[in-house]
Amino acid sequence: MMAQLSNSVHSHCKFSDSGVLIFSGVKSIEFMDNTNFPNDQINEIVVDEVGSTLSFKLFADSISSSGKNIESYVAIVADSVRVSVPTATN
Repeated sequence: MMAQLSNSVHSHCKFSDSGVLIFSGVKSIEFMDNTNFPNDQINEIVVDEVGSTLSFKLFADSISSSGKNIESYVAIVADSVRVSVPTATN
């Protein structure tokens, strides 16, 4: 899934299939905090253009050691992203 972006436009994506997000040209990675790392499904991805790069904010569930569900996020600034979805083999 690729989204066409224009200046100051947000692209919201939902994934229903399993897959891997592959970021290229990563400039920075920032986690919400040091205790609630995303470790479950991705709920939402917000993408903004920042100069010649893209800013991604991935909101995902985080299950704490006590079993509490907390939404967490990771922010990534990168040149591009692609989705790699496993193919079925016979």
